[in-house]
Amino acid sequence: MPDFCTNCGMKLKADTHFCENCGQKFSSSIPPASDLPKENQSKRKKSVLFVCLAGFLLIFIAGYYSWDHLRAKTLDPEVSVKPETGSVLEVEEERNEDAPPASQESEAEHTSEPETKDKSVENKEDPLVRYEEKLNNLADVHPFGLGTWTLNKNAQEIELSIENPDSNGIFTLYQLYDTGEYDVLRAWAQEVFYIAQEIEESTGSKTSISISTTCDHQVPETMFPSDMLSYSGSCGYSLPILYGDTKENLTLLLHTKVFREEEELLSRSFHVPSIVDSIKAEYSHINESQNLYTQETAAPDVTEYINENQVRRKLVEQKLDGSTIESFYTDNGELFFIYTMEDGMENRYYFSDGLLVRWIDPSGKTIDAGNETEEYLKYNHYWQEQRSKWKNNEFY
Repeated sequence: MPDFCTNCGMKLKADTHFCENCGQKFSSSIPPASDLPKENQSKRKKSVLFVCLAGFLLIFIAGYYSWDHLRAKTLDPEVSVKPETGSVLEVEEERNEDAPPASQESEAEHTSEPETKDKSVENKEDPLVRYEEKLNNLADVHPFGLGTWTLNKNAQEIELSIENPDSNGIFTLYQLYDTGEYDVLRAWAQEVFYIAQEIEESTGSKTSISISTTCDHQVPETMFPSDMLSYSGSCGYSLPILYGDTKENLTLLLHTKVFREEEELLSRSFHVPSIVDSIKAEYSHINESQNLYTQETAAPDVTEYINENQVRRKLVEQKLDGSTIESFYTDNGELFFIYTMEDGMENRYYFSDGLLVRWIDPSGKTIDAGNETEEYLKYNHYWQEQRSKWKNNEFY
């Protein structure tokens, strides 16, 4: 701006843009920013942007190193920063102290998950679980349930059993047995056997069935006295309920065969009258020659008659209750006749090849093979077991 007005020549005051005398206006010596060259404006904008970026970067770097330094102190086991009591940090640290280290927790999760998965898969694929359920479902169909079935597998076989059978179920089973409801009992036992066969086919392992009571106060009323003595103890009766591993030997309550087909088929192949005639003749011959045999005491109250070939021909057992059992044997030592006297009642049993072919009961009724009753079949099995015991000099 000039020092004097170019219009009237008056001296101009500093920092004024017009003449106070004449009012002449004057322009500033520095052009406005808009009149500056465009490249100067661009340079100024770039400088301001650079300064801003540099400042932001410095602040970020300083903040990062400050936070990292603080984190390093927290993780350092030799440096402890005690937070204020009750603070969120203090509660979080207490939780971390109780919890396992992150690496261990991760490792535990890694190992536990496959085990759970494997166990689940194993249960789904294990056929024994499915068959246990199938056995337990039998109680929904039959009039009694004996308890929970278990399948115990060992190196030799898989055993189907019920530990500690239910007392009410046992009572119902005994009632059916004593009243002659054998078909009901057989139907149940046969289903158990068929499931056992399915297990054998599925697993390739042999199976066996074994259910028995332990120290139970109950016993079937129709049980043979000698059996009651054999299976009794100081705590009660431990009685086999169902046992066996084949169709031929599967047995209910000691003397009832679950499958009768084989037994009936064998018995029907005999001509009973001619067999009985030969038995009577041999029986008379032994009694007539009794004095020629050597008498030995096989057990207390048991006398054995032995021929010159050291073969037992006759056995007489006098029991404490006054009952008598006389058994007779061929020259080969095979049992062929039994006579019993108990409470004044006589029973006569005729055998051929170990099978009962005729039974004459105390009333004189004759029951031959081919017309078997359940009682007949029970006696057949009972005396077969007795014969086996007598061979080993086991007496009561």
